[in-house]
Amino acid sequence: MSEKPIIFTTDPIKAILAGRKTQTRRPLRRQPPQGFKFCGITDDLGYPASHDYIWAQFGFKDCNDPLCYKCTYGRPGDRLWVREPWRVSSGSNYFTSDYKKLWVEYRAGWRRGFKQQITISRVDSDIAMKALGQHKPGPWRPSIYMPRWTSRITLEITDVRIERVQNISAVDTANEGMFNDGKCWQNGDGVAYNTGEQAFQALWDSIYASRGFSWNVNPWVWVICFKIAEQKTVYSTLNVNETNTPDKTQTRLLP
Repeated sequence: MSEKPIIFTTDPIKAILAGRKTQTRRPLRRQPPQGFKFCGITDDLGYPASHDYIWAQFGFKDCNDPLCYKCTYGRPGDRLWVREPWRVSSGSNYFTSDYKKLWVEYRAGWRRGFKQQITISRVDSDIAMKALGQHKPGPWRPSIYMPRWTSRITLEITDVRIERVQNISAVDTANEGMFNDGKCWQNGDGVAYNTGEQAFQALWDSIYASRGFSWNVNPWVWVICFKIAEQKTVYSTLNVNETNTPDKTQTRLLP
C-alpha cells in the first residue's frame, strides 16, 4: 500500500466531510494522440514493477502495441492524504519547534492542534487562550504548500477507471459532490443550475479550462473512487497546571 498527496479546493473538501463526494476526476497529464482508441486498463505490463500501478492503454487502429499511461494517484487499496487551503492560527510559523502554541486552521471550516493535546504548565488563562490560537492568525496558504503533518483527511482508493469527462453519469455527478437543495443543483459556487451535469461542468471549467482541459475539449480523465480512511479529531484538550491549583482538564469543541 502506497500513500500519496492529492490536492482539493475548499468546496470539494466540504463535500467530502459531508459525505457527498466519493469520486474525483483528474485529467491525464498527457492526453493520447488524436485518433487513438481506448484499449482498456491493466496492472500487468509484463514486468514485476508494473504491478504497483494501474495503466490505461490506447492504440491506433488496434491494441497490439498500445501506448500506456500510468495512474499516478494509486490503485485500489492505496491511500491519498488530502492537501487543502490552510493557515497557522496561532501566528507562529508552521515550522516552529514550539508545538505547544501551534494550531492549524482550514478554510473549509475546521481546526485542530498539531498534537491534539496541548500541555502547558503554570500559565494564566490569557496565555492558554493564545496557545489555542485565539490571537491573530497567519496568512492563508495554498493547498500545494500543505505539509503531511497538517493534513486532517486520508482517503482510501476503492476503484480506478478511465473515461471521457463528458461521459459522467447523473449518479456520478452526485458522487462528485453536486447536490440538489430541492430547487436547483449546486456545486458550492452559489449559482443555481438545472442539472447536476451543468453544475459539474461549471466546476470542472473553473479548475481545468485554463490548463487546456476544458469541458468542451472532453479530455480523458482518471476516475478515482474513494472512502475516508482517517479523519483527525476536531477537538482539543488543554491541561493547565496553575500555581497552587490541582491539575484540571478543559475540553473545547472547535468550529
